[in-house]
Amino acid sequence: MTSEHADIYLSLAAEVWWRKTADGTVVTQGNVTGSLGCTPDMLDSVDAWMKLVHSSDRGMMKSMLRESERGKRVSERIRIANAATGEYMKVMVHLKGVDCDGDMVIYAVHQSLRDLLAIEKESLSRQEDLAQVASTLSHDFRAPARHMSGCADRIQEHVDMLEDHVVKDERDKALEHLPVLRKWAAHASASGDRMGNMIEHVLQFSRAGSTKLSPEHVQTEDLVSEFIRYNADRDDKKRVVVKSMPCVFYDRTVLFMVMSNLIGNALKFSRIPGEDPRPVEVTGGDGDPGTVTISIRDYGVGIAKEHQRDIFDMGFRTHHERDYPGFGYGLAIVRRILVRCGGDITFRSKLGEGTEFILILPAGMPS
Repeated sequence: MTSEHADIYLSLAAEVWWRKTADGTVVTQGNVTGSLGCTPDMLDSVDAWMKLVHSSDRGMMKSMLRESERGKRVSERIRIANAATGEYMKVMVHLKGVDCDGDMVIYAVHQSLRDLLAIEKESLSRQEDLAQVASTLSHDFRAPARHMSGCADRIQEHVDMLEDHVVKDERDKALEHLPVLRKWAAHASASGDRMGNMIEHVLQFSRAGSTKLSPEHVQTEDLVSEFIRYNADRDDKKRVVVKSMPCVFYDRTVLFMVMSNLIGNALKFSRIPGEDPRPVEVTGGDGDPGTVTISIRDYGVGIAKEHQRDIFDMGFRTHHERDYPGFGYGLAIVRRILVRCGGDITFRSKLGEGTEFILILPAGMPS
């Protein structure tokens, strides 16, 4: 294989590669300027290379060089700076010493870990999501499953007694079982519906952020009006106060789902037993350069301080379902969608005084 062919193979495998000859000279090749912010002639010695290596990794690099001088192949992740920007990046360095007519020549290959680290990060995120979904499935689904099983047992008991009365021609006693059977059948059906809704929410969570987006300019006031028109009851329509809503560049369907969830939550938790329903305010504002904010503010029950760090967890609830129906999945879905689709969400809350959720969204099309 010619030297030219070797360089082609190396260019396909790495961004930068170099070799150190027996006299200490280093010859560097590859995308040195683009990757390291300097020219190859500036990296003509091991000392020059060492200046780019993170101080915490230099000991490891020296050890690798010593090992390679014994003819071993060694590989490690290290941090190397871009000479122009001073920014460190993680690379995989492979070293191998080769005896060339009695002189030890060390060959080195640098492979950028940017793509690999991004994949690892995504993989870890997916693993965390799967663990959260598994925990939710094992915990939250037990109650409706047990309830359906119990209902089925009661139904079977009354069917047996019904059959016994029919055999004995005891019509009046047989008829007494019919309303009981209807009751337990209704309970089983309700539990089945509840489990079906829970499964749908879990599926939404697992898919959130992976759906292909179609960003467009969206007048967010139109989304609020659409929610009020189709999803709010007559009394709730009067409680939503809308002020100065911004235009954003986002996927309309995704944003409608996010805002519907948050406004629906605000309407629900602003109802305090024994008191008149309180207003919900939806307001737009300016964020950091290139972003706008949307605030959904209620004056309801609020969130206790000890619960605030957990409210975006899958299945976390701050109130009992008999007081405020729901599964505790909505905020987890909202946050997952926003973070994965270029937005974010923050909140502030005080128990007994209400909660304000703040969406952070891109204001316009990226330049």
